[in-house]
Amino acid sequence: MLQESVPIKTNHLFPLLDEKLLQLLRSLSHDDWNRPTIARLWTVKDIAAHLLDGNIRTLSMARDGYFSSLAGVMASHQNLLAYPNRLNADWIAATKRMSSTVLINMLEITGIQFCAYMASLDPFAPAIFPVAWAGQAVSPN
Repeated sequence: MLQESVPIKTNHLFPLLDEKLLQLLRSLSHDDWNRPTIARLWTVKDIAAHLLDGNIRTLSMARDGYFSSLAGVMASHQNLLAYPNRLNADWIAATKRMSSTVLINMLEITGIQFCAYMASLDPFAPAIFPVAWAGQAVSPN
C-alpha cells in the first residue's frame, strides 16, 4: 500500500464538475464550438472531444482491462513520447465527424461511468499508470 498521507477526497465533486461542464457545453453557439483555444491547434470542440477520449480510455483500459495494440510503442524513448501525440491527433481527426450534440451526449454517458469508476477505487492502491513525469515509479490512485 502506498499510504503516505491522507488523501484529499474529491470523488464526490466529479459528478458536479461534469454537470457544470455539460451545462457550459450546452450553452455554446455553433461559433463558440469553433473558436480557437490556448491549445493552438485545437478548437473548443477539440478540447471537449479530448475530454471524451479521457473518459473512454480510462473506462476501456483501467476499468475494463482493454488495451489496444501497443506494439512498437515502448521500443524507444522517442516512440513513447510520440505515442500520446499520435493518439490525440487520431482522436481529434475522427471526432470532426461528430456534431456537438453527439459529443455532449457521449460526454454525459461516459462521464457517469467515469465518475462511478473513480469512486470505486481505493485511493491508496497503486494506479494503473504511475505519474512518471513527476518521478514516480508507482503512484496511488
